[in-house]
Amino acid sequence: MYLEDYIIGKTYPLEETSFTEEEIIKFAKEFDPRPIHLDKEAAKDLFFGDIIASGLHTAVKCWSVWVKTFNDAEGMIAGIGIDNLRWHQPVFPGDKLRGTITIQDVSPREGRPNGVVTYHLNVINQHDKDVMSFTAKALVKRRD
Repeated sequence: MYLEDYIIGKTYPLEETSFTEEEIIKFAKEFDPRPIHLDKEAAKDLFFGDIIASGLHTAVKCWSVWVKTFNDAEGMIAGIGIDNLRWHQPVFPGDKLRGTITIQDVSPREGRPNGVVTYHLNVINQHDKDVMSFTAKALVKRRD
């Protein structure tokens, strides 16, 4: 997709993804080694009563779903920012997440062969509870 293909207000669905206990622990061992993400026994005595996915694990996995399911590789130059990243609910082993991406703004850059697309990502779990949201901006090529 190129800059001209983005329509303000258009919403795209994200395919469902799930989190296993094994992948939560594997991610945490390398990137966020805290007991709440690593140790089921220790987590029983902590706030949520079970291990939970790292917030960054949730963010990168949902981002991966977006990249794999949305055909924007032709025009995409680079992500240029994420704003208002929020984790609303924890993600437990076995949770199934799905979401939407809504185009909020499309701004051509005067005299340049590109522009900025602003979009909002919202992710919910299998109970229809908000899990994560953020607004991101990407630099995108114009078609001409």
